[in-house]
Amino acid sequence: MDSLLRARLEKLAENVRRMKGRFALRGALLKRLAALLCALQDKDIDPDAVRECMELIRKQTGPLSSFRGYAQLPLAAMLSLEGGRESRLEHTLDVYRRMRDAGFRASHLTAIAAHLVAEYAKKGQTGRAVERAAQFYRGMKKKHVLLTGRDDYVFAAVLGLADLSVETGLARMAEICDALKPEFGAGQGLQAAAQVLALGGNARESIRRMRALRDAFRRKGLSLGRRHALAVLAVLALLPDPEEELARDTQRAFEFLRNRPGFGRWSITKRELLLHAAAAVASVRADAAVRAAAASAAPVDPAHILIAQQAAAMTAAVTAAAAAASAAAAAAASS
Repeated sequence: MDSLLRARLEKLAENVRRMKGRFALRGALLKRLAALLCALQDKDIDPDAVRECMELIRKQTGPLSSFRGYAQLPLAAMLSLEGGRESRLEHTLDVYRRMRDAGFRASHLTAIAAHLVAEYAKKGQTGRAVERAAQFYRGMKKKHVLLTGRDDYVFAAVLGLADLSVETGLARMAEICDALKPEFGAGQGLQAAAQVLALGGNARESIRRMRALRDAFRRKGLSLGRRHALAVLAVLALLPDPEEELARDTQRAFEFLRNRPGFGRWSITKRELLLHAAAAVASVRADAAVRAAAASAAPVDPAHILIAQQAAAMTAAVTAAAAAASAAAAAAASS
Protein backbone atom coordinates (compact mmCIF):
# COMPACT_ATOMS: atom_id res chain seq x y z
CA MET A 1 0.00 0.00 0.00
CA ASP A 2 1.17 3.52 -0.80
CA SER A 3 2.78 5.12 2.27
CA LEU A 4 0.70 8.31 1.97
CA LEU A 5 -2.52 6.31 1.83
CA ARG A 6 -1.46 4.22 4.82
CA ALA A 7 -0.64 7.37 6.79
CA ARG A 8 -4.03 8.88 5.99
CA LEU A 9 -5.83 5.71 7.01
CA GLU A 10 -3.85 5.59 10.25
CA LYS A 11 -4.87 9.20 10.85
CA LEU A 12 -8.51 8.30 10.29
CA ALA A 13 -8.32 5.35 12.69
CA GLU A 14 -6.63 7.52 15.33
CA ASN A 15 -9.25 10.26 14.88
CA VAL A 16 -12.05 7.74 15.35
CA ARG A 17 -10.33 6.54 18.53
CA ARG A 18 -10.11 10.12 19.81
CA MET A 19 -13.84 10.59 19.29
CA LYS A 20 -14.75 7.43 21.22
CA GLY A 21 -16.82 8.25 24.27
CA ARG A 22 -17.22 11.89 23.24
CA PHE A 23 -20.34 13.71 22.02
CA ALA A 24 -22.75 11.19 23.50
CA LEU A 25 -25.78 12.83 21.88
CA ARG A 26 -24.31 12.56 18.39
CA GLY A 27 -24.49 9.35 16.39
CA ALA A 28 -21.46 7.23 15.60
CA LEU A 29 -21.90 7.90 11.88
CA LEU A 30 -21.54 11.67 12.34
CA LYS A 31 -18.55 11.22 14.66
CA ARG A 32 -16.83 9.04 12.06
CA LEU A 33 -17.58 11.69 9.43
CA ALA A 34 -15.94 14.36 11.57
CA ALA A 35 -12.92 12.08 12.04
CA LEU A 36 -12.76 11.46 8.29
CA LEU A 37 -12.99 15.15 7.32
CA CYS A 38 -10.03 15.95 9.54
CA ALA A 39 -8.02 12.95 8.35
CA LEU A 40 -8.54 13.90 4.71
CA GLN A 41 -6.65 17.10 5.46
CA ASP A 42 -3.97 15.18 7.38
CA LYS A 43 -5.11 16.75 10.64
CA ASP A 44 -5.59 15.25 14.08
CA ILE A 45 -9.09 15.83 15.38
CA ASP A 46 -9.21 17.73 18.67
CA PRO A 47 -12.51 16.87 20.40
CA ASP A 48 -12.18 19.82 22.79
CA ALA A 49 -11.69 22.24 19.91
CA VAL A 50 -14.63 20.66 18.09
CA ARG A 51 -16.81 21.15 21.16
CA GLU A 52 -15.75 24.79 21.36
CA CYS A 53 -16.75 25.25 17.72
CA MET A 54 -20.09 23.55 18.36
CA GLU A 55 -20.66 26.04 21.17
CA LEU A 56 -19.68 28.87 18.82
CA ILE A 57 -22.28 27.67 16.32
CA ARG A 58 -24.86 27.47 19.10
CA LYS A 59 -24.15 31.05 20.19
CA GLN A 60 -24.38 32.49 16.68
CA THR A 61 -27.51 30.61 15.54
CA GLY A 62 -31.05 30.08 16.79
CA PRO A 63 -32.44 26.84 18.25
CA LEU A 64 -34.11 25.89 14.95
CA SER A 65 -31.13 26.82 12.77
CA SER A 66 -30.02 24.50 9.97
CA PHE A 67 -26.55 24.70 11.51
CA ARG A 68 -27.76 22.67 14.46
CA GLY A 69 -28.62 18.99 14.31
CA TYR A 70 -26.96 16.81 11.70
CA ALA A 71 -24.71 19.53 10.26
CA GLN A 72 -23.34 20.87 13.52
CA LEU A 73 -20.70 18.26 14.38
CA PRO A 74 -19.07 17.95 10.91
CA LEU A 75 -19.12 21.73 10.42
CA ALA A 76 -17.60 22.23 13.87
CA ALA A 77 -14.88 19.72 12.99
CA MET A 78 -14.02 21.68 9.85
CA LEU A 79 -14.04 24.99 11.75
CA SER A 80 -11.69 23.55 14.37
CA LEU A 81 -8.92 22.90 11.85
CA GLU A 82 -7.99 26.53 11.16
CA GLY A 83 -7.78 29.84 12.98
CA GLY A 84 -10.18 32.74 12.67
CA ARG A 85 -13.11 30.55 13.65
CA GLU A 86 -15.54 33.34 14.49
CA SER A 87 -14.95 35.26 11.27
CA ARG A 88 -15.10 32.08 9.19
CA LEU A 89 -18.40 31.09 10.78
CA GLU A 90 -19.78 34.60 10.26
CA HIS A 91 -18.80 34.37 6.60
CA THR A 92 -20.48 30.98 6.30
CA LEU A 93 -23.66 32.33 7.91
CA ASP A 94 -23.61 35.27 5.49
CA VAL A 95 -23.28 32.87 2.54
CA TYR A 96 -26.16 30.84 3.97
CA ARG A 97 -28.35 33.96 4.04
CA ARG A 98 -27.39 34.69 0.44
CA MET A 99 -28.31 31.16 -0.56
CA ARG A 100 -31.68 31.48 1.15
CA ASP A 101 -32.26 34.75 -0.73
CA ALA A 102 -31.33 32.95 -3.96
CA GLY A 103 -34.10 30.39 -3.43
CA PHE A 104 -32.44 27.58 -1.46
CA ARG A 105 -34.64 26.31 1.37
CA ALA A 106 -33.60 25.91 4.99
CA SER A 107 -31.80 22.59 5.43
CA HIS A 108 -28.72 21.07 7.02
CA LEU A 109 -27.58 20.44 3.44
CA THR A 110 -27.90 24.17 2.69
CA ALA A 111 -25.65 24.80 5.69
CA ILE A 112 -23.06 22.38 4.29
CA ALA A 113 -23.31 23.98 0.85
CA ALA A 114 -22.80 27.42 2.43
CA HIS A 115 -19.71 26.14 4.23
CA LEU A 116 -18.18 24.90 0.97
CA VAL A 117 -18.82 28.21 -0.81
CA ALA A 118 -17.50 30.22 2.13
CA GLU A 119 -14.34 28.13 2.39
CA TYR A 120 -13.49 27.67 -1.29
CA ALA A 121 -14.88 30.58 -3.31
CA LYS A 122 -12.17 32.82 -4.66
CA LYS A 123 -11.80 36.20 -3.00
CA GLY A 124 -14.57 38.52 -4.11
CA GLN A 125 -16.39 35.70 -5.93
CA THR A 126 -18.76 34.54 -3.18
CA GLY A 127 -21.84 36.21 -4.66
CA ARG A 128 -21.06 34.85 -8.11
CA ALA A 129 -20.63 31.32 -6.73
CA VAL A 130 -24.00 31.51 -4.95
CA GLU A 131 -25.79 32.78 -8.06
CA ARG A 132 -24.17 30.11 -10.23
CA ALA A 133 -25.18 27.43 -7.71
CA ALA A 134 -28.77 28.71 -7.89
CA GLN A 135 -28.67 28.63 -11.71
CA PHE A 136 -27.41 25.06 -11.69
CA TYR A 137 -30.10 24.05 -9.24
CA ARG A 138 -32.89 25.71 -11.24
CA GLY A 139 -31.62 24.01 -14.39
CA MET A 140 -31.65 20.61 -12.67
CA LYS A 141 -35.11 21.27 -11.26
CA LYS A 142 -36.42 22.15 -14.71
CA LYS A 143 -35.04 18.92 -16.17
CA HIS A 144 -36.06 16.62 -13.28
CA VAL A 145 -38.75 18.41 -11.30
CA LEU A 146 -39.69 15.44 -9.11
CA LEU A 147 -36.18 14.11 -8.59
CA THR A 148 -34.41 17.36 -7.72
CA GLY A 149 -34.58 18.57 -4.12
CA ARG A 150 -32.50 19.60 -1.15
CA ASP A 151 -30.23 16.60 -1.66
CA ASP A 152 -28.86 18.47 -4.70
CA TYR A 153 -27.92 21.68 -2.87
CA VAL A 154 -24.39 20.62 -1.98
CA PHE A 155 -23.36 19.56 -5.47
CA ALA A 156 -25.03 22.65 -6.96
CA ALA A 157 -22.64 24.62 -4.74
CA VAL A 158 -19.68 22.54 -5.95
CA LEU A 159 -20.64 23.27 -9.55
CA GLY A 160 -21.06 26.94 -8.68
CA LEU A 161 -17.44 27.02 -7.50
CA ALA A 162 -16.05 25.48 -10.69
CA ASP A 163 -14.95 27.24 -13.87
CA LEU A 164 -17.74 25.68 -15.90
CA SER A 165 -20.53 27.43 -17.76
CA VAL A 166 -24.01 26.64 -16.49
CA GLU A 167 -25.23 25.66 -19.96
CA THR A 168 -22.31 23.29 -20.53
CA GLY A 169 -22.64 21.74 -17.10
CA LEU A 170 -26.36 21.10 -17.43
CA ALA A 171 -25.89 19.60 -20.88
CA ARG A 172 -23.19 17.24 -19.56
CA MET A 173 -25.40 16.17 -16.66
CA ALA A 174 -28.28 15.37 -19.00
CA GLU A 175 -26.04 13.35 -21.33
CA ILE A 176 -24.48 11.43 -18.43
CA CYS A 177 -27.83 10.67 -16.78
CA ASP A 178 -29.38 9.45 -20.03
CA ALA A 179 -26.41 7.20 -20.80
CA LEU A 180 -26.05 5.65 -17.34
CA LYS A 181 -29.71 5.39 -16.34
CA PRO A 182 -30.23 1.83 -17.71
CA GLU A 183 -27.33 0.49 -15.62
CA PHE A 184 -27.34 2.68 -12.51
CA GLY A 185 -31.05 3.34 -12.15
CA ALA A 186 -32.99 6.59 -12.40
CA GLY A 187 -32.64 8.07 -8.96
CA GLN A 188 -31.05 10.75 -6.81
CA GLY A 189 -27.83 8.74 -6.59
CA LEU A 190 -27.27 8.89 -10.33
CA GLN A 191 -28.13 12.57 -10.43
CA ALA A 192 -25.56 13.29 -7.71
CA ALA A 193 -22.96 11.27 -9.63
CA ALA A 194 -23.78 13.19 -12.83
CA GLN A 195 -23.31 16.48 -11.00
CA VAL A 196 -19.81 15.38 -10.00
CA LEU A 197 -18.97 13.96 -13.43
CA ALA A 198 -20.04 17.23 -15.07
CA LEU A 199 -16.82 18.69 -13.67
CA GLY A 200 -14.93 16.51 -16.16
CA GLY A 201 -13.96 17.86 -19.53
CA ASN A 202 -15.62 15.18 -21.64
CA ALA A 203 -19.01 13.58 -20.91
CA ARG A 204 -18.30 10.46 -22.98
CA GLU A 205 -15.03 9.83 -21.19
CA SER A 206 -16.71 10.38 -17.81
CA ILE A 207 -19.41 7.85 -18.75
CA ARG A 208 -16.79 5.32 -19.83
CA ARG A 209 -14.80 5.83 -16.64
CA MET A 210 -17.87 5.43 -14.44
CA ARG A 211 -18.75 2.12 -16.08
CA ALA A 212 -15.16 0.89 -15.97
CA LEU A 213 -14.80 1.76 -12.28
CA ARG A 214 -18.09 0.08 -11.45
CA ASP A 215 -16.84 -3.08 -13.17
CA ALA A 216 -13.43 -2.89 -11.48
CA PHE A 217 -15.11 -2.53 -8.08
CA ARG A 218 -17.36 -5.50 -8.80
CA ARG A 219 -14.37 -7.66 -9.66
CA LYS A 220 -13.01 -6.86 -6.20
CA GLY A 221 -16.35 -7.70 -4.59
CA LEU A 222 -17.00 -4.06 -3.70
CA SER A 223 -20.36 -2.33 -4.06
CA LEU A 224 -21.08 1.29 -3.12
CA GLY A 225 -24.81 1.02 -3.73
CA ARG A 226 -27.05 3.37 -5.69
CA ARG A 227 -27.78 6.15 -3.24
CA HIS A 228 -25.45 9.09 -2.52
CA ALA A 229 -22.46 6.74 -2.53
CA LEU A 230 -22.47 6.86 -6.32
CA ALA A 231 -21.09 10.38 -6.03
CA VAL A 232 -17.99 8.96 -4.32
CA LEU A 233 -17.48 6.60 -7.26
CA ALA A 234 -17.90 9.59 -9.59
CA VAL A 235 -15.16 11.46 -7.72
CA LEU A 236 -12.81 8.54 -8.36
CA ALA A 237 -13.86 8.58 -12.02
CA LEU A 238 -12.60 12.15 -12.34
CA LEU A 239 -9.07 11.07 -11.48
CA PRO A 240 -6.65 10.16 -14.31
CA ASP A 241 -5.46 6.98 -12.58
CA PRO A 242 -6.22 3.52 -14.05
CA GLU A 243 -9.51 2.05 -12.87
CA GLU A 244 -7.93 -1.19 -11.66
CA GLU A 245 -5.45 0.74 -9.50
CA LEU A 246 -8.21 2.77 -7.88
CA ALA A 247 -10.25 -0.36 -7.17
CA ARG A 248 -7.19 -2.16 -5.81
CA ASP A 249 -6.27 0.71 -3.51
CA THR A 250 -9.85 1.01 -2.27
CA GLN A 251 -9.96 -2.70 -1.49
CA ARG A 252 -6.66 -2.50 0.40
CA ALA A 253 -7.84 0.59 2.29
CA PHE A 254 -11.07 -1.21 3.18
CA GLU A 255 -9.20 -4.25 4.51
CA PHE A 256 -6.74 -2.04 6.41
CA LEU A 257 -9.52 -0.15 8.20
CA ARG A 258 -11.57 -3.27 8.90
CA ASN A 259 -8.77 -4.49 11.15
CA ARG A 260 -8.60 -1.26 13.15
CA PRO A 261 -10.57 -0.62 16.37
CA GLY A 262 -13.84 1.14 15.64
CA PHE A 263 -14.13 -0.32 12.14
CA GLY A 264 -15.08 -3.92 12.94
CA ARG A 265 -18.18 -5.64 11.65
CA TRP A 266 -20.17 -4.74 14.76
CA SER A 267 -19.14 -1.08 14.62
CA ILE A 268 -19.61 0.00 11.00
CA THR A 269 -21.43 -1.38 7.99
CA LYS A 270 -19.54 -2.63 4.96
CA ARG A 271 -21.03 0.12 2.79
CA GLU A 272 -20.06 2.96 5.13
CA LEU A 273 -16.58 1.52 5.58
CA LEU A 274 -16.21 1.36 1.81
CA LEU A 275 -17.18 5.03 1.58
CA HIS A 276 -14.39 5.94 4.01
CA ALA A 277 -11.88 3.81 2.10
CA ALA A 278 -12.84 5.31 -1.27
CA ALA A 279 -12.75 8.85 0.14
CA ALA A 280 -9.23 8.28 1.48
CA VAL A 281 -8.03 6.92 -1.88
CA ALA A 282 -9.60 9.82 -3.79
CA SER A 283 -8.06 12.42 -1.49
CA VAL A 284 -4.56 10.94 -1.69
CA ARG A 285 -4.67 10.68 -5.48
CA ALA A 286 -6.08 14.20 -5.90
CA ASP A 287 -3.52 15.60 -3.46
CA ALA A 288 -0.78 14.03 -5.57
CA ALA A 289 -2.15 15.73 -8.66
CA VAL A 290 -2.25 19.10 -6.90
CA ARG A 291 1.34 18.73 -5.68
CA ALA A 292 2.45 17.83 -9.20
CA ALA A 293 0.81 21.03 -10.47
CA ALA A 294 -1.24 18.89 -12.86
CA ALA A 295 -4.25 21.22 -12.86
CA SER A 296 -3.27 22.97 -16.08
CA ALA A 297 -2.97 19.72 -18.00
CA ALA A 298 -5.82 17.75 -16.47
CA PRO A 299 -9.37 17.90 -17.85
CA VAL A 300 -10.55 18.91 -14.37
CA ASP A 301 -8.77 20.93 -11.69
CA PRO A 302 -7.60 18.51 -8.93
CA ALA A 303 -8.57 21.16 -6.38
CA HIS A 304 -12.18 20.81 -7.52
CA ILE A 305 -11.90 17.04 -7.15
CA LEU A 306 -10.93 17.56 -3.51
CA ILE A 307 -13.94 19.82 -2.97
CA ALA A 308 -16.25 17.32 -4.67
CA GLN A 309 -14.80 14.50 -2.58
CA GLN A 310 -15.46 16.42 0.63
CA ALA A 311 -18.98 17.25 -0.57
CA ALA A 312 -19.70 13.62 -1.45
CA ALA A 313 -18.54 12.34 1.94
CA MET A 314 -20.52 14.93 3.89
CA THR A 315 -23.69 14.51 1.84
CA ALA A 316 -23.65 10.72 2.05
CA ALA A 317 -22.98 10.60 5.79
CA VAL A 318 -25.30 13.41 6.89
CA THR A 319 -28.15 12.14 4.72
CA ALA A 320 -27.67 8.61 6.06
CA ALA A 321 -27.68 9.91 9.64
CA ALA A 322 -30.90 11.84 9.02
CA ALA A 323 -32.53 8.81 7.38
CA ALA A 324 -31.51 6.54 10.25
CA ALA A 325 -32.93 8.96 12.81
CA SER A 326 -36.20 9.24 10.89
CA ALA A 327 -36.49 5.45 10.66
CA ALA A 328 -35.82 5.10 14.38
CA ALA A 329 -38.43 7.73 15.21
CA ALA A 330 -40.99 6.04 12.97
CA ALA A 331 -40.30 2.67 14.58
CA ALA A 332 -40.66 4.14 18.06
CA ALA A 333 -43.93 5.83 17.14
CA SER A 334 -45.42 2.60 15.77
CA SER A 335 -44.40 0.45 18.75
